[in-house]
Amino acid sequence: MSKQASWRSIGAVVLAAIAVIVAADYAFHYVTPRIWLRQVDDGVRDFAHSNPRILSISSSHGRSMDVVGKELARRTGESDVMVSVAMEAGKATHFQFVLDERLRPLIEERDATGRRVHDHLERALLVTEWWDSCSWEKGRPAVELPSHAWTLGHFVRDVEQQGITPINRNYLRWRWKRLLSDSVLVTDRGRGAILKDGMAELRGQPTGRTAEEEKAFTEWWLKYNEGGKRCLFSDDQAQAYAHIVDYLKSQGLDVTIVIFARRPGTLSEEAIQGTLAEYSARMREFADEHGVRLIDITTRSPLGNDDYMADYDHVNAQGNRKLAGWLLDGDLAFLAQHTTPTSTVGMTAR
Repeated sequence: MSKQASWRSIGAVVLAAIAVIVAADYAFHYVTPRIWLRQVDDGVRDFAHSNPRILSISSSHGRSMDVVGKELARRTGESDVMVSVAMEAGKATHFQFVLDERLRPLIEERDATGRRVHDHLERALLVTEWWDSCSWEKGRPAVELPSHAWTLGHFVRDVEQQGITPINRNYLRWRWKRLLSDSVLVTDRGRGAILKDGMAELRGQPTGRTAEEEKAFTEWWLKYNEGGKRCLFSDDQAQAYAHIVDYLKSQGLDVTIVIFARRPGTLSEEAIQGTLAEYSARMREFADEHGVRLIDITTRSPLGNDDYMADYDHVNAQGNRKLAGWLLDGDLAFLAQHTTPTSTVGMTAR
């Protein structure tokens, strides 16, 4: 066989293999849904290319603010009224990193005349909940920032100092996932949903958790929220909250802290009276000390159990529509108005 024929055969095999993988990927879309959520890069990009009045910084729960922003735009007619930057698995220290490393240069950016590029910015929202105030346990690998908040510059600097490590490799993994985010095979890595949902389909069983798994999952959430009281306001997280609020105020922004809604079925009375009550009280004290508005919707939102995703943690599409309307009709109705130069002290919503 000639070399030319050999290379032609190899090329045919490679093309056939690629075709099989693409076909399998397409077929798996019918087995389990592709999940790809907005990340820090998306929010930062939107902020860089617009001039919003309102900036929302949050953990992953704050993706609900994307829907609030769209509804607010519909009501006000302002196409770029609000931008939300949500940090996956975010702690307060992560929000601080995103603010300092990704957003601050844009907030302070000026054009050739010395005028601020984002000169419409008037308000800032910090959307958070009790988990964000608890530090990770000591020794846990710090994988969230490389995965969800780093730029290429952060990666290069870390490699120069540390070499390639299991931590900074997460930057490369997530860049790969982002590049191929339309692929179920790629985005399912770490979830294992394809195999589980595929087996359920073959057996003629419904996908998702069994009744026993559902019960165990609910019990886990109840205990989890009850146990949160032990770690609230770790020193580094409390300092990060203060840094964020103080910086935003230093830029002349009207700041509002929103304690986000939790799924009712994950909250026992012990969690409500313990973890949630203490977090709310301490955050209210923090807000008063820093002269910012506090809105706590942890247990008083209109959301029911069916308004949350299967993770029991994040609001689903129907819930977000419900929540957006409720917030803009009530606690966040003021977002439709331009700010006034009056102090925000004493504007704690209860």
